[in-house]
Amino acid sequence: AAGTLVRAGSSLPQTVAVGPLFHLDTAHFQQGFARYEVMGSDGLVVAKGADLRVTMPVLQADFAVARALASGADPRAALAPWVPPLFAEDVEKGLLTQRGGADLVLTAGSQRSMTEGGETPTLAVAEGARVEVDAGHSIVLNGNGQINIDGELRAPGGHIGVYGLGFGNDDAGHLQGHDGSVWVGNKALLDVTGVAHTAVDERGRRYGAVLDGGHI
Repeated sequence: AAGTLVRAGSSLPQTVAVGPLFHLDTAHFQQGFARYEVMGSDGLVVAKGADLRVTMPVLQADFAVARALASGADPRAALAPWVPPLFAEDVEKGLLTQRGGADLVLTAGSQRSMTEGGETPTLAVAEGARVEVDAGHSIVLNGNGQINIDGELRAPGGHIGVYGLGFGNDDAGHLQGHDGSVWVGNKALLDVTGVAHTAVDERGRRYGAVLDGGHI
């Protein structure tokens, strides 16, 4: 019937038409926001080979374009998105300033799917996929079914969390258990190592910053 969910690996006795999957590319996670949340009620996959870098670009003026703009033209035409270096160096004061970053939350399923029963959705980070946020930021995976991590999750000096849905739910008495688990594959990588950056000031003296490692 129309709207039926077909799981990966399923075998059907006849030819059927399958609707296209909803796809988000990396550009959606580089729009200047401080937090991105994606929820797939019927499941969510970070595709094999995907390179998902979550950043916070800023708008930078192109003065050559600005000088060529006619009077009364939209000044936004002279602005273009730009991702600054992770640390801006002030060689005069010997200071480092970290650029703004963003957090990422990926969720498969919902509270409703826990109370209504039925097959629970899967959240998967496929082999060869890479999800990365800036230093000090977080990657969170939420799901009430199977969670498979076969790719890379990188949050240097930040937080990687994997959680089941249902905590704090008013209908907790009606929640149904499931046979899902958190599966970390043998090629998976969860990385929250610290970050160090050094520079040299205008007097030739070295300065820098060291960020602590994060937690999983």
